[in-house]
Amino acid sequence: MAASSAKSFATSAASVQVRRTTQTIEHFCRPLEGDEPLRLAFIHCKPGETEKHPNEHPNEEEQHRLYKVHGLAPWFWQKMPQEASGFFGTRDHPDPSRKELQYHTTTLRLLIKMAGTMDASELKDEHKGVPYGWSEIGVFTRWQPDGRVTVLVQCDDRPEIIDAIKQLHLDTFLAQCQKDPYAIHALILDQLVKEFDDSVWSWRKWVREFEKGRKLGIKNLASDGNDESTTKDKESATAVARSPDPDYERMHEVARHIIHCTEMLATAINVVKSVIEEHNIFLEDNEDIMKDAKWESRNVSKDLRMRKSFLEGFHLRSKALEERLKNEVNLAFAIVSQHDSKVSVQIAEAAQSDSASTKTIQFLGLIFLPSTFICSLFSTSFFTLQPAIDMNGTQGPANNLGPDKIPTYWMMSERFWIYWAFALPLTAFTVLIWSIWQNYSRLRHPTLSDVVPWLIKLKAMLHPRSAKREAALKAANEIEMHGRPPYNGREEV
Repeated sequence: MAASSAKSFATSAASVQVRRTTQTIEHFCRPLEGDEPLRLAFIHCKPGETEKHPNEHPNEEEQHRLYKVHGLAPWFWQKMPQEASGFFGTRDHPDPSRKELQYHTTTLRLLIKMAGTMDASELKDEHKGVPYGWSEIGVFTRWQPDGRVTVLVQCDDRPEIIDAIKQLHLDTFLAQCQKDPYAIHALILDQLVKEFDDSVWSWRKWVREFEKGRKLGIKNLASDGNDESTTKDKESATAVARSPDPDYERMHEVARHIIHCTEMLATAINVVKSVIEEHNIFLEDNEDIMKDAKWESRNVSKDLRMRKSFLEGFHLRSKALEERLKNEVNLAFAIVSQHDSKVSVQIAEAAQSDSASTKTIQFLGLIFLPSTFICSLFSTSFFTLQPAIDMNGTQGPANNLGPDKIPTYWMMSERFWIYWAFALPLTAFTVLIWSIWQNYSRLRHPTLSDVVPWLIKLKAMLHPRSAKREAALKAANEIEMHGRPPYNGREEV
């Protein structure tokens, strides 16, 4: 049996070698020769690349031939099914003369999103995106009650997928496929389940990198694990640790891909559910044909349910990755906020220290200000010392002696009132202007003040009627908030 399987597998490997699409379809549509139980073919064409690689996509004539010979509907090659994330469909083709099942066809498509890998230098580059790729597979099967099977696979040119599907030629799998048309899907789904498992683990690695480098950010993860990192790199990492800089853009990019991965898994679960449901319907509708395949059909049902349970577990794992990454994003925000709070506290402490110094200077100024004012006042020309020799003797006795022992008089000008006449009103006017400006600035937006016309500002500060001042101030605030006047330009504020 082993020798027969090896010989059959070697023969099939030669018969399913990669050809151009036209040659593949030409071979696939030939009648089955003699006792040939299985016809397997691969087409490597991707959706959306019809114009780029026209020879790799079936043309209308080839699509019509596939439908005429095998029952593969042309809609399978249309844009919507080719770009769908997943679907499954079946069709029974009866024999018009005998009113019995002539053959049973199925179509299946699934899409898988895989994460790429990055080296250390790319991990440090914050401008680098997250590498990823799509793995897709479309399968058409035709099963005849006499045990003949034809399978057309549209997939990427990946050896692991092709080699896994080629196992249909092995005697063990071939016997099951001849008995039950859905044994083919059990084998193919077995490989696809592995692909989905790899997909989830590939995205899990990215989430784990974020978790391991939550304090330094993903840009420095590579240097953290490298024993040969330079002193400069270590100093840089320490600096980043002191000032956290998470790579939010890359985090959200990974989150987007994981959401896609979760979607693909949910779609795959629905597809497998459809396969199980259609398998049960097929068994019920064709009891007479399937009566000799009781055990094979039962095992196929069990295999399909097992694949579904695997996918459900992967789906939960993918949902958990979403939550873990969401937790990392929230933690990154919290770490940055905490760091900013600490910096704000340090700034406040520094400002408090500066404030203490300023208060000291203000206190010293307060001490010397009265004496400075007195000195400034008495040093004006309103106060003078005149020698007694210059006086006519009517001023009374000299009140002091100068440095040359000459009697002097301390004289105050009779126009000293001029000083107060100017000083007091000017001081009052300055205080008034400061008070008005403070009242306006209290509600003034710091970044949009330039958009307020000066006329409105002046009215808000200087209008004699308080109601008009309040209306002008409200209008100025509206302009600063909305960038336009809330009233007609002709209307008086």
